[in-house]
Amino acid sequence: MSAATAARVDQRPCVAIAGGGVAALEAALRVRRVAGERPRIVVAAPNDELVVLPETVAEPFGWRAALRLPWQAIAGELDLELRKGAVELVDLERRRLLLSDDGGEVGYDGLLVATGAKRVPPYAHATVFDPLRTDTGFAGLVRDLEQGFCRRLAILVPPGPGWPLPAYELALLFAARAHEMGIDCAVTLVTEEPAPLAIFGERASVAVQRLLAESGIETHFSAVAHVEEGRVLVQPAATELVCDRIVALPRLVGPALHGLPATVDGWIPIDSSCRVVGTTGHVFCAGDASAFPVKHGSIACAQADAAAECLATRLGLAHVGCHSFRAVVRAKLFTGGAPLYLEARVIAGRGFESTVADTPPWGSETKIAGEELSSFVERFAGQEQ
Repeated sequence: MSAATAARVDQRPCVAIAGGGVAALEAALRVRRVAGERPRIVVAAPNDELVVLPETVAEPFGWRAALRLPWQAIAGELDLELRKGAVELVDLERRRLLLSDDGGEVGYDGLLVATGAKRVPPYAHATVFDPLRTDTGFAGLVRDLEQGFCRRLAILVPPGPGWPLPAYELALLFAARAHEMGIDCAVTLVTEEPAPLAIFGERASVAVQRLLAESGIETHFSAVAHVEEGRVLVQPAATELVCDRIVALPRLVGPALHGLPATVDGWIPIDSSCRVVGTTGHVFCAGDASAFPVKHGSIACAQADAAAECLATRLGLAHVGCHSFRAVVRAKLFTGGAPLYLEARVIAGRGFESTVADTPPWGSETKIAGEELSSFVERFAGQEQ
């Protein structure tokens, strides 16, 4: 049976979820929990599997491979309909998605956009950390370190919206590997943040700064890097770093989906319930595609929960109401030793009620803390073992 025929046969209200990452899965789980089997849920995504991206940072160092969840298996468990393809157009008037790769059209009664952000290289002369392709460049970089070819390493966080935590993990993991191998390697971290992982508040910054200092990592905060081949000029201090290798996190830009409102940088504007501003109230956005400045899995999951509940309520599928999402960042920091667990509320771009712990205060060892997703991922991981 074709997708179009199946849609005609299944007359349930259709919730379309565009995207194949954590926000998409969290939204599907929450819709199923609050609305049961009442809606038909269609997930349109270009990827065949959901990769737990925060875990990939440790793969080049020989740690356990990041968990990968096949969307077919997820769909079978949650009764989802999968459509392969990226969103090329959102037709708000006809309530249709046009997909790439011959994915055709998807009609919807309510839409939740969770496509994520685009990653672009911030510098011409730096190796960009791509969480989906850690085997192509970073395994070789770790070997260079182990073989003594990398004695001076700079790790850069580019300006703009994003999530800096992987840069700290890379710095700590490279420093730990150099120590294990008895290799003298100067690791330097450059970031525009005013303090280490400032989004988590002062308590976390102090704890992370202590880790960096104990690992011998040089740091430059409130700084911008200008990169040339083999050199980094750090401003405003005008410090020049001569480097054997330069690593940078990608710069994030908005998806700029055709048919949806967007900022000049392509981000999708949302209100506190994650409804897309300027639409009729049946289109929502969660995760890195939204204009919310903090890009992190726990934020994406909180947005997905609020969006899913409001959407289900507006479609008459549930009576849970619409509410503001609660911006709480929760992170498991890989250190090269025992992990550190960080948590804070985010208000006006700043972290409050900061928590630093050796065990997860939110009760889950997973790298992504979502109310629905954490237990689902842990259960899936248990089945894979």
